[in-house]
Amino acid sequence: MGQFIRFVAVGSLNTILGLSLIFFFKWVMGWGDVTSNLSAYLLCIYLGYFLNRRWTFQSSSKRSSQILYYSICAAGAYLSNLSVVLTATLIISVPGEFAQLLGLLVFTVTFFILNKLLVFNERNKESPLI
Repeated sequence: MGQFIRFVAVGSLNTILGLSLIFFFKWVMGWGDVTSNLSAYLLCIYLGYFLNRRWTFQSSSKRSSQILYYSICAAGAYLSNLSVVLTATLIISVPGEFAQLLGLLVFTVTFFILNKLLVFNERNKESPLI
């Protein structure tokens, strides 16, 4: 199975959990879009790291900095997600739930590319990030 397919499988698990948390925070807790979105992403992001490291990219790297690079890439992908969510809700007037789905698509593609090229690239012993 290709890396992107495994990445999507891990992402699907995280998506189900993440969207469930976002909507729980919005509908049950009464939180806004940004707070709900950020909270859910923070809770799910490290589950994704461990699954992607072991299963998707089968990384055997012992670099302790790998999780730092993953976190930086997650933050970058999250900012792309948030910009889509905010643009869609505040400028285009798309309902928040649909904006979350659009942001999720942008996050997934951005995060896969960053992980493949920068975080789990075994040929790159020194990441160009820092």
